[in-house]
Amino acid sequence: MTAPTKDWSTPPPSTVSRREDGAAALLFEHAPTGLARISREGHWVTVNQWLCRFLGYSARELEGKRWSSHSHPDDFAANWLACSDLFEGKLGCITVEHRLRRSDDLMIATTLQITTLPASGEGERPSLLLSVQPALPALGAAPACSSAGRLAKRQLRDQPLPWKEHYESILLATGQVVYEVDPARDAVAFTGDLQNLTGYSPAQIGESWSAWLEKIHPDDRPLLQQLGSAATPGESYHLEYRLMAPDGRVVSLRDDGSIVTVGAKGRSRRVGVLVDISEQRGLAMQLHHAQKMEVFGRLAGGIAHDFNNLLTVFSGYTELLISEFSEADPHREYLDEMRRATERAAALTSQLLAFGRLQRSAPREVDLGELLMELQKMLRRLIGEDVELVMRIGDDLGSVYADPRQLETVLINLVVNARDAMPHGGRLSIEAVNTVLRAERPRSNTVGLKPGAYVVLCVSDTGIGIDAKLFGHIFEPFFTTKPPGEGTGLGLSTCYGIVEQCGGRMTVESTPGKGSAFRIYLPRSKSGSPGRPVGPSKRPARLPRGNGETILLVEDDLAVQKIYGTILRRLGYTVICGSNGDEALRIAGQHPEIRLVITDVVMPLMSGTDLAEELRHLLPKTKIVLTSGYAPESVESAVSSRQTPFLPKPLTRDILASTLRDLLENQ
Repeated sequence: MTAPTKDWSTPPPSTVSRREDGAAALLFEHAPTGLARISREGHWVTVNQWLCRFLGYSARELEGKRWSSHSHPDDFAANWLACSDLFEGKLGCITVEHRLRRSDDLMIATTLQITTLPASGEGERPSLLLSVQPALPALGAAPACSSAGRLAKRQLRDQPLPWKEHYESILLATGQVVYEVDPARDAVAFTGDLQNLTGYSPAQIGESWSAWLEKIHPDDRPLLQQLGSAATPGESYHLEYRLMAPDGRVVSLRDDGSIVTVGAKGRSRRVGVLVDISEQRGLAMQLHHAQKMEVFGRLAGGIAHDFNNLLTVFSGYTELLISEFSEADPHREYLDEMRRATERAAALTSQLLAFGRLQRSAPREVDLGELLMELQKMLRRLIGEDVELVMRIGDDLGSVYADPRQLETVLINLVVNARDAMPHGGRLSIEAVNTVLRAERPRSNTVGLKPGAYVVLCVSDTGIGIDAKLFGHIFEPFFTTKPPGEGTGLGLSTCYGIVEQCGGRMTVESTPGKGSAFRIYLPRSKSGSPGRPVGPSKRPARLPRGNGETILLVEDDLAVQKIYGTILRRLGYTVICGSNGDEALRIAGQHPEIRLVITDVVMPLMSGTDLAEELRHLLPKTKIVLTSGYAPESVESAVSSRQTPFLPKPLTRDILASTLRDLLENQ
């Protein structure tokens, strides 16, 4: 079967049927999802209220018109060909992605479930039933449920066989279950695939409303109990609650229903439609968690920026004082302790920056298997003799593009946490394998990751485990389950930031009393460029000094400006200071002898990266060094495109002296 080529603007009379009466028609019209019948010739036959509101048309404007005129041409051509298998009976149902055109000409991405409907009478031909949902459904977008379920159930037995098949096809295509509750008899009846929706067969539920209520999450049962005691005829309700599935899963259900009266005595009954929204709720939680972590990351970056300026002052003056005392002087010991405390504070700030993904890294292609083997001996010393270490590395394990030191930080943090979770010993497993994420609908733990090849690093233990209620907090900074004094709450948040900075994802699974498993998804790399470390990695034997060269120091924090100026002058340089970009440009225009510029990145009025671009035009032969308490994206682009050196605060005197000397001597 090929796509039709004739003009469909005027459909043949046989393709436009009247609106059917009966139970199936009521359910079709009021279903809380978009439904449409499509003729074999490709015309809208009937459409329901939900779909009309979604597309912005009335039923009269759609019915009888061609489906292709409301579809993206590429999607229609491909999906209409796929429908041939349905008409020929090769498939019972297909799910496709399809863009529909609204009345305002906006193309909306949708997911279509398409199934075949049998002919409704002699001379009629089979048609298609379309179930339409947005590609990412919005919470609360469904319309109210009517009494269609109750009428459908009561009248279904009196309908001809095609109507029964029609009715059941609608339920199967939409994945819904219709129910009817008689509170006076404590009875409930379900129609649809209850087991697929909830995991329970009809026999496991029975016909008792109380038995159904026992399957609902205890915290959500009062919602339904209150509904039963305060029901008002004619009232509609829209609830969301959780059901405890037999396999331990928690299924989120949306319940749209209404209160109806039946019989001469006007007995009240509840009729509604159940829809599984577990994936929808999972996506919403993922989005909320990502937004919350983004806020924490920005807060961490702001704190780190200001705190690094303070540490710069502390460490700078401490080093100046140390240089005034000999190693035999008793006061030298006190100053050395102050310097070590400053270094520990800088390490904490570095963890905050890693969490906020604001720390500049030195990524390169890393053989993760080789890295794990190098760390194996150290990890065994970390966990102690009462913990068994099991390491499994997959064959042909792919490499990843990351900073190896940061990966070590992640692994060590996870191993230490696992050790602390096993105070009486246990087994710690580290596993690394290749995996591929397909383009199909992602699972909740990999939402947001691009399809492709990944390396999965899993660190699991047999320890005390983590309560599921804490999953939403364990990656937050300063949140810890350890006793006071035994944890800073920055370990997992640091890991989270590093993994996200690498373009990966970190997830956790845990059962109290049975241990935890942390999985890290890192994009697999086939080729990568090695990172170029900035500044010397070792302490120089002799401190390099200047020869009177003129240096322009641009720093808006006056305390930091003062200590850097003092250090540079003692190193033998001539220093001119500026507090912002405008002042720096004015000074540069008056002093062509400036050999090198050190500028902070985050400044009011003009950033350090913008200032660097202006100075390249004004003093093209002058070297420029960027410095900051953290590295925003503007720094990354400037460093990579211009090969501009970047020095993270707080700067030590040794690194500052060596870096400046190297730059000035290599002009």
